[in-house]
Amino acid sequence: MADAEARAVAGAFGDAAISVDHVGSTSVSGLPAKAVLDLLVGVREPRLDAATAGAMRRLGYARLRSRRSGRVHFRRDGDPGVFVHVEAWGSARWRRHLRFRDRLRSDAGLASAYAELKRTLAAATAGDAARYAAGKRAFVEAAVSREMIDRVAGRSSSSTSPRESNPTRTEDLISRPNVVDAEPKLPIDHALLAATTRMVTR
Repeated sequence: MADAEARAVAGAFGDAAISVDHVGSTSVSGLPAKAVLDLLVGVREPRLDAATAGAMRRLGYARLRSRRSGRVHFRRDGDPGVFVHVEAWGSARWRRHLRFRDRLRSDAGLASAYAELKRTLAAATAGDAARYAAGKRAFVEAAVSREMIDRVAGRSSSSTSPRESNPTRTEDLISRPNVVDAEPKLPIDHALLAATTRMVTR
């Protein structure tokens, strides 16, 4: 599903896109996730033209713009739904999406800690989407920061070296959906979970 949708989105963006990647929880095997695919489009220029917006609209996507940052996203409801993040290729935000995905794929303890944090936040925030998102954001920032990972989890630099991301170029898309409903049976990184939860709830 993610592969087919990534190809469709790449076609809608055309030359404006350099890469399209499957990110988010559904891109990590064994991680509980909502029925929503997250795609990350790395674009040459953050400002999208009317032709791109029109092509996405024909695919059933609604265009969303952040009032605070002005950044553009696309969303399509369904089963599964799809959320398309649009970031400048090579930017800090673009890299953060990919680094977090790759850390979750390569670090079983981190993946379990993230799964547990999501369950904790869902119970603690009682449907408050802003607080839930803020909680996840704090965890992401911790996970992609090598210095914080080493300090919180007590790991050596050699044991936490992230796998370098290899984003898929538009002309050669290879995206693998990994939607798994089962709970992951992985060791939990309790130190990172506890430290991140304290940051979120204090």
